[in-house]
Amino acid sequence: MKKVTFLLLMAMTMCLLSCNSKQSKSEKAAKTFLEKSLVDPSSLKDLKFESMDTLHETFDETVAGKAMLAKADSFKRVSKVYDEMWNDYAMDKSAEALKQHNKVIKEYNKLFKTYKGKEFKGWTMNATFDANNSNGKTIKGTVTFELNTQGDTVKMVRVKNEETLSLFSVDYWNMLK
Repeated sequence: MKKVTFLLLMAMTMCLLSCNSKQSKSEKAAKTFLEKSLVDPSSLKDLKFESMDTLHETFDETVAGKAMLAKADSFKRVSKVYDEMWNDYAMDKSAEALKQHNKVIKEYNKLFKTYKGKEFKGWTMNATFDANNSNGKTIKGTVTFELNTQGDTVKMVRVKNEETLSLFSVDYWNMLK
């Protein structure tokens, strides 16, 4: 019984250490990312990270999701073709195609919101920090990062507001194009 308890305790400790090291590794990668992309990297302070969360495929990345979007797009294209004909029959067909488009999009949105992807893609992590924009004004920034499965490659995928955007250099935004 003591051996089982000891082994269980060791396993839990290893799991905890593994999670902490991945979190630390990811935080370091995210901090490096910020230091390279901020207008004034030396002003970075009060950097805080939330716990990492798993990132799975989304519905739009699945075969079914792509097929639904293609179907909706085809209904929209048919509607546009009929719109250009300017007669009662064509207008009815256009309205019918548009109705089908909306029906597919409504179903797609429902599936998108409820889809629980099976494929593990990596991690997400939110960060808040203070930094100066190009005018020297200190702004509180909030961003979301996506990290690969190892937690060492970072890309910023979301900023909380327009003020946060002003913290990043033009070079950073040009890299994204």
